[in-house]
Amino acid sequence: MESISANIPKTNKFINGETVSYTLMATVSLFILFSIKQILKVFIGIGVTPSCIIAFLVASIVSFIIERKYVFGKKILSSNIKQIIFFVIRIAVNFGFYKLAEFGFFNMLDMPISFAWFIAIVTSFLFNYVYDRTLIFDCGYDAVSVRQSKTYKIFYKNRYVFLTTVLATACIAVIYVIFSVFPFGSITVMRMDLYHQYGPLFAELYDRIVEHKSLLYSWITGGGSSFLGNYLNYLSSPLSFLIFLFDKEDISYAITFIVALKCILSATSFSYYLKKSFNKDNYFLSAFGILYAFSAYFLAYYWNVMWLDAMIMLPLIALGIEKIFKTGDIKLYTVSLVILFFANYYMGYMCCIFAVLYFFVCFINTYSSNDGKLNENAVYEKKYSTKALMNNVFINRGVKFAFASIIAALICAITLVPVFMILKNSSATSGTFPQTFKSYFDLLDLITSHFALLETTIRSSGDNVLPNIYTGILTFILLPLFLVNNKIKLKEKATYVVLIIFFVFCFNNNCAEYIWHAFHFPNDLPYRYSYMYSFIIAVMGYKTILNFKGIKVKDIAYTGLAIISFVIICQKFLTNKMTNSTIYATIIFVALWCGFLFLLKNKNAQKKTISFVLVTFILCETIISSIVGLPLNQDNKNYKENYKTYTNAINYIDNKDSGFYRTELCYLNTRMDPAYYGYNGISVFSSMAYESYSQLQSSLGMQGNKVNSYTYNTQTPVYNMMFNIKYLIQTDVSLAPSSNLYKKIYTTSDKKSNVYESKYNLPIAYCVNSKIDDWVTDEGNPFEIQSDFVKLATGYSNVFKPVEYNSTDFDAVSGDDVTENGTYWLEKSDSSSNYGTETVSLSPTIDGNLYLCVKSSDLKTITVNSEKVSDITQSMEDAYILDLGYHNKGDEVLVSLDASKMESESTSFDFYCYTADDTVVKNMYNSLTGNSLNVESYSDTTIKGTVKAKENCYLYSSIPYDDGWSVYVDGKKAETFEIGGTLLAIELTPGQHKIEYKYFPVGFLYGIIISAVTVFGLCVFYIYNKSSLKLNKSKRRKDKIIVE
Repeated sequence: MESISANIPKTNKFINGETVSYTLMATVSLFILFSIKQILKVFIGIGVTPSCIIAFLVASIVSFIIERKYVFGKKILSSNIKQIIFFVIRIAVNFGFYKLAEFGFFNMLDMPISFAWFIAIVTSFLFNYVYDRTLIFDCGYDAVSVRQSKTYKIFYKNRYVFLTTVLATACIAVIYVIFSVFPFGSITVMRMDLYHQYGPLFAELYDRIVEHKSLLYSWITGGGSSFLGNYLNYLSSPLSFLIFLFDKEDISYAITFIVALKCILSATSFSYYLKKSFNKDNYFLSAFGILYAFSAYFLAYYWNVMWLDAMIMLPLIALGIEKIFKTGDIKLYTVSLVILFFANYYMGYMCCIFAVLYFFVCFINTYSSNDGKLNENAVYEKKYSTKALMNNVFINRGVKFAFASIIAALICAITLVPVFMILKNSSATSGTFPQTFKSYFDLLDLITSHFALLETTIRSSGDNVLPNIYTGILTFILLPLFLVNNKIKLKEKATYVVLIIFFVFCFNNNCAEYIWHAFHFPNDLPYRYSYMYSFIIAVMGYKTILNFKGIKVKDIAYTGLAIISFVIICQKFLTNKMTNSTIYATIIFVALWCGFLFLLKNKNAQKKTISFVLVTFILCETIISSIVGLPLNQDNKNYKENYKTYTNAINYIDNKDSGFYRTELCYLNTRMDPAYYGYNGISVFSSMAYESYSQLQSSLGMQGNKVNSYTYNTQTPVYNMMFNIKYLIQTDVSLAPSSNLYKKIYTTSDKKSNVYESKYNLPIAYCVNSKIDDWVTDEGNPFEIQSDFVKLATGYSNVFKPVEYNSTDFDAVSGDDVTENGTYWLEKSDSSSNYGTETVSLSPTIDGNLYLCVKSSDLKTITVNSEKVSDITQSMEDAYILDLGYHNKGDEVLVSLDASKMESESTSFDFYCYTADDTVVKNMYNSLTGNSLNVESYSDTTIKGTVKAKENCYLYSSIPYDDGWSVYVDGKKAETFEIGGTLLAIELTPGQHKIEYKYFPVGFLYGIIISAVTVFGLCVFYIYNKSSLKLNKSKRRKDKIIVE
């Protein structure tokens, strides 16, 4: 092992002060190129081609200037004229590289344009170094001699940390190449919630920054919600702003890049921690950095991109705690915790728990003598004076640790206080503390979670819900060797064993899980803190390597044989996370790593051989495990398939109508399409969604989970009037809206989308009868709930007319005949059969638009056929009101219930089918439109308008109730309350009124004040401290002069 003190800079023709400085300057130039291109194109509105050309020229000029000053400035022999001439030629050559790459890879081989950019950049990077050195600057020195530059000294001092960065980049690159992931193809990392939720939110952030919109509130999703909450929960990482290096429609490419970068930074951060913590430089720094970054936590949760910042910051937080004990310096710990809190408060909370645990680990392992005193020679008159107490290691460091933690929280109050208030209304804080203890797995199953090629855990239900703790087979082998290592103190072993036991207990205890997850049981994605376990065992593994002299050859042999024997036995008791490939791969890797450890014990083995084998094994295991564990298959082409046609339709609507309204798609690709395409919609999928609003939407027949999501599918005219849905955008995927309710006003230029305007549109707010207090919104028949709203708000009843049920046919099933709207039973004739269908024949009793809603916990799909519609299919996973289009009285409609995949022998289902009565719909519209809010102006946080109330009434709005909303009537603040348990409303008296809605997040002002006062206080303290040091230094100097 190399000690830090032995770091005398060395060079060779490939790695020296010049090449390192050139690489740094080239990176800066590349960043400038993409930044200027995006600023010109996105923020200023210049065309693509001019933006690229201007950015390319500016970046080239900048590279010339900084290379001249910082790379080749030692001894340039060429004249200025020659430099300029050859520089112009270089620009032309670089442009030629791009055009050749574009022609060869993009035009001829049909590869993504990003790959052509990649090839051109790499080619230019290599060419420019040789060209600039020999022709432009004509350097008169040997590059190998450049070793004393400040940049190179920093690089050489941290060379193994930089090697970690290179190796992690290589791993990611190989994985991306294999899966054809951007920039080597069009595949992206989009998956599950990243696909449906985070990706669109990144797109909304993109729009909000570019269009200078508010970050406090958004009308885009969910009918209105706190964008500040979404920002702080998903988007506040400093690295999120790299999305602006890409186009909005390619947001999935931006996220793919950010995921790769965060993985690389995780490896680098952990490697840096090992270097600073143990004061050693060696290849194992890089090896364990890779194992940590590509642990099972990353493989399982890489698509939860906002959590990856915690993997980056955890090693720095741990290093900061160690620094508190070693020197009393709190800066690193405080800054690291502040950054993590800002990046993701949720992970920051978990790391605070870890920080307390790690504080005790450091205390036990760091101080063992001096009777727990910092200064054993210090004598105090009073045993328990402040100075005496602060001389105690535990008290002194504990006070500093607590002070730093509090300061970090106070600095972040600007985010922590408002997000706490926002969470009170969301699903993220619902739940109660468990009343009984519950375990999740057997200890032996947990041990198998260290095996290679496992299926990762992302669901909280089912069998074998195990934490993602695989951190490389080398780490797994080193754990028992850590315990038998006679060079490691018993106290240190005990400390880490207790820490491991604590984490195992937490993994397997429901109460501990509840506390770790911020007093909430998460909806899937369990053990969200398991990366901390990987951190601990990786540190233990590295400690074992540093003290490898304490390991005997027989220890390695016995450990290897024991693990292989255990793995073979496990083949007879496979969990659902394991396959035969898991067994074989684990055995092979155990054998290979044991062989490596034998090599490490061989005194005659050369260091280069050991290093080569180590790096090779690490890369091979990491890449193989990642290929198996990373399901990368989402094509960017599919993700943005409808981007151009939908934005064309949305731009038409925006240009046509400057009022306040909501738009929706008849069919959504993601659950957050409003955020991706940039229109004010009703659909949402976010942990920050209002839970009560979600429950109401489900009761009204919307597709959703009643917790944090609801998705629009063409709804009834009643619903559309309730929630200000004025425009619908339809493609061939969905049924066209009926002409009796909607008017087709536009077809996009590509003929893929049609825009429809509702004939019965009501604004965001209107007057309703105070009898609406009696509106019951408990889940049941959604048509009755909507009909009750109409009756109570306007006095009109029977807006929906029930259909007539003709007959019920059974095929391989039996049950009740469906004779009216209600609940029925269905039973399979043969429980082992994979076939079974119940078909219900029905007919409308009036002409009009027909709607169906079938709910069942066991039926999987329904299919509808008639003369007007053919094979309309709906999944029963999240049942919702299905629009069947216009039907005449007496038309036969067949509804088939598929019972083939029933998991139980019998089940129940709710069957509701109605026709909307156009006459009542029109009466409802006419009754409400005359007393509706005339919106005169609006922004993200305000709505201003006038309304005329004919009598004492309620001003109903479809705005989700939030304590941040204030409503002013004729300049006076009105008392707000909820309709239906979630809709913002106020009371009105008869007459004409000026109405103003204002939003400001609850607690945000307090947070700003707390953070500002804390930062100001720290600045004053810093200035005072600096001034005091200068005064003391000046006084000592004067005293010295007087003495002399």
